[in-house]
Amino acid sequence: MVSHKPILLRGMQIYSGDSKLEKGYIKMKDHKIEDFGPEAELTEEEGYEVLELPSDYKAVPGFIDVHIHGVNGTDVMDASEEALDTMVQTLPREGTTSFLATTMTQSSNEIEKALKNAGRYIHNQKNTGQSEIIGIHLEGPFVNAEKAGAQPKEHITDPDVSIFKKWQSLSQNSIKLVTLAVEQAGGLEMVRYLSETGVIASIGHSNADYEEVNAAIEAGANHVTHLFNQMRGLHHREPGVVGAALLSDKLNAEIIADGIHVRPEMVKLAYREKGKKGSS
Repeated sequence: MVSHKPILLRGMQIYSGDSKLEKGYIKMKDHKIEDFGPEAELTEEEGYEVLELPSDYKAVPGFIDVHIHGVNGTDVMDASEEALDTMVQTLPREGTTSFLATTMTQSSNEIEKALKNAGRYIHNQKNTGQSEIIGIHLEGPFVNAEKAGAQPKEHITDPDVSIFKKWQSLSQNSIKLVTLAVEQAGGLEMVRYLSETGVIASIGHSNADYEEVNAAIEAGANHVTHLFNQMRGLHHREPGVVGAALLSDKLNAEIIADGIHVRPEMVKLAYREKGKKGSS
């Protein structure tokens, strides 16, 4: 029989925004956290279902994923309510409590269908016990074919503010982050427009040199998509996108820390340079 009592977890390590409790407690009622703190300050247990946890268990805040295309056999580009249902239902099991639904380079028609679907879903979502879609990450088609990676080259196009305005409208203003190659024709114009309208301009799938990245930073770029992957790398005579990302405090850097896309040593290097506030 499923218990409907409030739940008390105790004994584990608890990580908050800026501190760690070695031995703490968490009280939950109606699927929501109502209180937490050090176990020494726990005063009331009556009425709770108590779960004693090993001291090496860790409770951390829910993760926010700013770059996820799909999960459990579904993809944002499926452009269906069912696909997004699967994502919001599956991701909490992996610790992700909110995310940006991420598109990829495809035909304008396919992108527009995905944007309409995600925008409609975002504005109608209830979020009870599910992960929340907090916006859309538009990855492509405004990228560099030389750094296409998994982005289909036949659909890549130069950054175009007029196209973006149309897509933002179709998404019900849900696009929150755009990955683009800032060195392409129209790149800096788009960065400026994104910055002016509160959308994050992220440098990615880019062959920009160090000076071009700095020009983009001046225009308002403040993020880098999957650091090291599909971008101009670090060279002793040309720092490239990677060098600029590591050196600039104005750029946050996203990295795929799966041990496959980037060697663990390079993840360590990036973290050492960027710190916890400059990486995601």
